[in-house]
Amino acid sequence: MPASALPPRQRFASDPERQARLEALRRRIEQLQARHRRTMDRCRTGLPELDAALDGGLPRGAVHELIAASSAAGAGMLALHLALAAARTDPDPPPAPPAGAGPGRHRPILWLDPQQTFYPPAAEALGIDLDRLLVARGLSGADALWLSEQALRCPALAAVVLPMRTIDPRALRRLQLAAESGTGLGLLVLERPAGHAFAASRLIIEPLPARDEPDEALVWTQRLRVRVERLRGGAAGRPVELLLPLTAAGLGPRPAVSG
Repeated sequence: MPASALPPRQRFASDPERQARLEALRRRIEQLQARHRRTMDRCRTGLPELDAALDGGLPRGAVHELIAASSAAGAGMLALHLALAAARTDPDPPPAPPAGAGPGRHRPILWLDPQQTFYPPAAEALGIDLDRLLVARGLSGADALWLSEQALRCPALAAVVLPMRTIDPRALRRLQLAAESGTGLGLLVLERPAGHAFAASRLIIEPLPARDEPDEALVWTQRLRVRVERLRGGAAGRPVELLLPLTAAGLGPRPAVSG
């Protein structure tokens, strides 16, 4: 049967010239994606072992899933650390404050609190300026998603944190598209992951029992196991153990617990 007599789809598939053009286009797309992965702006978390597992940190302008393996997993505290890291490592830092004006203040963080469980003193103990922390309470799930979508588009915010039990894949896709037009981090603290891979990363967080070590005698810490289940532009990694400081006194350089 001549090619002209075939249905359009089969005729297209049988055209060698078009197939060659498609293959060239596919290679070009792969090159552009590889270049994007190399130049992607990443936010260092301040936790060296986690940064190593994330190929240098969390991509900015993206949404990330933090999946709590249990209610005591510490996903909310890890989200606070990541939000503070995003605020302190501003991609476009503001001008230095005048002499005598005190330390510069970080970009604001927005915490959505539909379940009204957020405890601001914990954020203050970690070193977050409460004047730069926005907490939205009394919202329905739909309102929290809408506000998150609008906030992620705003370049003035360092991070948007939204704790939920789970999220519809279509809502997650809208949040990711909104985040791509901003420069902050979208941190979803979930009990169950979304069904589709729209987020830039997915971290599975499990609590570990405390150990009697000098580090934990000096500062209050929480011990976690974090596994990078998915990372856009990178490979999933083996679990790492973190000693997560619970106060600003413990935010200095700390040795890795395990790799």
